[in-house]
Amino acid sequence: MRFFNLTLPKLILILVTSSLVSTSSLVGDEVLTIGSKAPSIDVEHWLSNGDGKFPVVKEFQTGKVYVVEFWATWCGPCVASMPHISKLQSEFADQGVQIISVSEEDLETVEEFLKKNVTGQDQTFSQLTNNYCLTTDPDGSVQKAYMQAARQNGIPTAFIVGKDGRIDWIGHPIELDQPLTAVVNDKWDRQEFATNFKIRQEVDAGMQQAMALLREGKFRESLTLMDELIEKAPDGSDADSQVKMIRFSILISTNDPRSIEAFHQMIEENKDDPGMLNQLAWGIVEMKVAGEDVKKPLVDAARRAIDLAVTGDPKDGAILDTQAHLALMQGKMDEAIQIQTLAVENAKPEIKADLEKFLKDLKSLKEEQSLKKDGEKK
Repeated sequence: MRFFNLTLPKLILILVTSSLVSTSSLVGDEVLTIGSKAPSIDVEHWLSNGDGKFPVVKEFQTGKVYVVEFWATWCGPCVASMPHISKLQSEFADQGVQIISVSEEDLETVEEFLKKNVTGQDQTFSQLTNNYCLTTDPDGSVQKAYMQAARQNGIPTAFIVGKDGRIDWIGHPIELDQPLTAVVNDKWDRQEFATNFKIRQEVDAGMQQAMALLREGKFRESLTLMDELIEKAPDGSDADSQVKMIRFSILISTNDPRSIEAFHQMIEENKDDPGMLNQLAWGIVEMKVAGEDVKKPLVDAARRAIDLAVTGDPKDGAILDTQAHLALMQGKMDEAIQIQTLAVENAKPEIKADLEKFLKDLKSLKEEQSLKKDGEKK
C-alpha cells in the first residue's frame, strides 16, 4: 500500500479509519513468501488463453514459469499495466512462460470492461489481453491463497512461480522484466531476494500493528513502533520510505515538536525527487486550506522543499502552483502572483482551469489589500 500521492491530512484520516488487514491475520507461521510452494489455483472463469496457446491451470508444471497477477477493472494502475503484461507474454511465450491475471469481480463486470477501447488506441481491452490468460475468480479463493497469505494489501501485484513450483518473486507487474528474465534463464538468486522480501513482510506486519494503535488513539505507542520499523527497513527501500512518510504524517497531524526535524530529514532524503518534494509541500498547503493552524517553521520547511522541487523541475505547472500557495502563506503576495503566472503558462490542460482560478483569486486579493491600505491612509 503506497501513500505518496496523498496529502498529509487525507493520509492520517486513511490511517486511522481504513479497514486494513487486521493484526490478527498477521499472526502465525502460515505466510506465503519467497521459496514457498506455490498454492494451486482454482479459477472459475478463463476469458482468454492466448488463442488456445495456454491450457487452464490448476497445478503448476515442473520446468515451466508462471506469473500469477492480481488486478481489477476499477484499478487504474492495473489497467495501465496491461500493455506491459501483454508485451512480456509475447516476449516470453516461447520460453515456457504463462501469465495468468486474476480478478475477483463477477464475470459480467469483467466482460463489459473488455469491450471498451484502450485509451488512445483503436483496439479493445479484449484484443489487448488476448495473448495472455485473463481470468476472474468471484469466490476469491485464489486471492486468499496468494494475496492474503503473502500479506499483500494492494493491486496490481504479481507472483512469479519458478520452474520448481515455488514462489521466486513478488512485486508490482511493471517491475517484472528483470526478475522474470533471470528466472527463465536460471540466473535468479532466490535466497538473496527472499532475505530482503522477508524484511519487507515483517515491516508490513509491523505497519499493520502501528495502524491498529493509531485507530485506538495510541499515537505515542504507534510512533515508537514506527521508529523500530525504520531501523529494520533497509535504507532507501520502498519500505523505508513508506514508514518514514507515515511517521512524518503522524508527527505533523499531531503537532509533535519533532515534526520540523522530521520534515527537513524528509527533504534531504528526497532532494533529487521533485515530485515527492512537491507532495510534501502540498500537504502543508492542504492543512492550511483545511483551516488548521500551520506554524511558521512548518511553512518555511515546506517552502524549502518546494524551492528545491522547482530547481529540479522549473517548468512543472503543478510544482509552481504549490510554490505560489506557499509564497502567499508567507505573506509574499507579489511573488505569489508572479509564480502563479508562470504556473498557468506551464500548466497541463487538466489542471489549467484550477491554476487560472487561483491566479485570479490572488489578483483580487491584492486589489482588496490595496483598497484597504488606501482607505487607511485617508
